[in-house]
Amino acid sequence: MSGLPASEWTRLPDVCVGGAKSEGQWRTEFAAMGWPIHQPDQPDVEIGISRVYSSFAEDRLFVTEDCPMLLEDVQAYSRPVDDTGEPMEGIEDKDLFHSADSLRYIVGWLEAKGTGFAAYVY
Repeated sequence: MSGLPASEWTRLPDVCVGGAKSEGQWRTEFAAMGWPIHQPDQPDVEIGISRVYSSFAEDRLFVTEDCPMLLEDVQAYSRPVDDTGEPMEGIEDKDLFHSADSLRYIVGWLEAKGTGFAAYVY
């Protein structure tokens, strides 16, 4: 597969979104091999979480049991709490939730583009 564009060895999703704002180099490298990846439109984690939450709440986003890692991430995603038990900003152990981060990126991108999407993650 080396040297072949990604489109020669796999079916690409219609849209790929990922990486932090500072990770433009790897997006450039993927694009050079035929797999363009958009930068997430919103670096703010709180805004991204709100977008995903509202997508679930409005029945526009569904995740099936065929995605056990994503389901586990979404169910375990939680905020740190202070000494009184009140939730604080941020995500506890955020570095462990790559699937949930990916979901935040794509939902945010679709929301920002005004697609009026309904997504089923299989």
